[in-house]
Amino acid sequence: SLLLEQNTPAAHELAKETYEEAPNDLNAAVTRAFSLYGLGRSADGISILQKFPAAQLHDPHVAAFAAVLLLDENQPEAAREFIETAQHGSIYPEEKRLLDDARTRMNTNPIASPAPTVSPAAVNPP
Repeated sequence: SLLLEQNTPAAHELAKETYEEAPNDLNAAVTRAFSLYGLGRSADGISILQKFPAAQLHDPHVAAFAAVLLLDENQPEAAREFIETAQHGSIYPEEKRLLDDARTRMNTNPIASPAPTVSPAAVNPP
């Protein structure tokens, strides 16, 4: 529902509840992180994703959402590896559209001096 922007308030609540019940479930975490992005809280969403091993964040679907959150937080360098993973994997059309929209916004609103970048993968070095 969140990705399709349908019944958004209920979807945000469900994402929150699901994540609270299963904080170690990657799908619940990604959904909650995306929900937080929709609420203007991308930094909180990135914090959730940072709890997972880097290898899990490089699933193409997960990588698409990680890239969107990082781009929203003006971290294009950190987002780059996730963009590449998403582009070279098989992702849903809605995810591709979301990623393309985020990249377009980033390109039309360049940052004079970017904030320091923190990749979710950097939290869990190999």
